[in-house]
Amino acid sequence: MSDSWKKETSGYIPKIENAIQLNSNLQATLEENWLSNYFPGPKVSEASNIALRICAYVNCLFSVSYQSFPEMRSLWCSGQFVLIPLVVRYIYECRGAIHYSRKTLERLISEGNIEREKSRVNRLNFGTRSKVKLPGGGDVTEKSINVMTFIQSLSDIENSEEIYGFLSEACHPNMTQSTYFQLAGPPLSNWGNDTFKDCGHELLGKTVTIIENTCSGIQTDVNDILISARTYVENKG
Repeated sequence: MSDSWKKETSGYIPKIENAIQLNSNLQATLEENWLSNYFPGPKVSEASNIALRICAYVNCLFSVSYQSFPEMRSLWCSGQFVLIPLVVRYIYECRGAIHYSRKTLERLISEGNIEREKSRVNRLNFGTRSKVKLPGGGDVTEKSINVMTFIQSLSDIENSEEIYGFLSEACHPNMTQSTYFQLAGPPLSNWGNDTFKDCGHELLGKTVTIIENTCSGIQTDVNDILISARTYVENKG
């Protein structure tokens, strides 16, 4: 089996490694603003409660995303390119949900419509599409927010629906796009084909750009959410 795929694809690895690193700003913010560090007593204002629940939701998504970052590198290094869009698409969905949460917090702070944002946060915290039991008993009754709403929330910063469509195409049981990813690594490596080489690098290059922007966007939004929420809670009580 030819190892040409390693030569052709290894140049992207430093970009991925750089993208998945936790930046110093967020690291400091997490240490200073982690929920357990500033969770107020049992009696807080309803507005503060909503802000804290947004933080809890965002912390959960960030934790899952951050754990998924190394998987992208591992899959890349082993040549399992056909699986990479699955992981990247999930992380991109998390990015959309985090960005949606940031906008929700910003509206709460700027407009003060507690009931409106409470309704949205209820769906973020407790929404499901299938039967799920609550820790205290009973079943979830809130309906989760459609993932496309999260993706569309990113439209203020990028062509999010095109990006999501690109990732989804390689995840669905369709032949052409999936085949291109398969041909990038073993056992079907096709880098000796000049026509594929041009197409393969275009495909992988676009994927890496999405990884870079997604990881960076998640960290920026989480950082800003935690700082803004803490300031808001301290002011509201």
